[in-house]
Amino acid sequence: MTNTFFEEMKEAGYAYQKAKDKRLETRTELIKADKWDEVRAFDEKEKAEHPFPFTKGAMKALQAYRNTTQRGCDSFEVDDLP
Repeated sequence: MTNTFFEEMKEAGYAYQKAKDKRLETRTELIKADKWDEVRAFDEKEKAEHPFPFTKGAMKALQAYRNTTQRGCDSFEVDDLP
């Protein structure tokens, strides 16, 4: 079973994490340089400009989809969406 929506969601999640990891390299450098005011500013900017792209419910649905595809099933159901 392949679902284009969830496959695109998965790819968007990977891209988000890759970009976040790159941004966090800058944060690590600020910490090493003992620039704590800049670390706090970085954290505020990160939260405001780069929020996680999916809701809790979307993540539960994605996890249900991934579990289903790993088991080779043709359908899935999510009972406890927020």
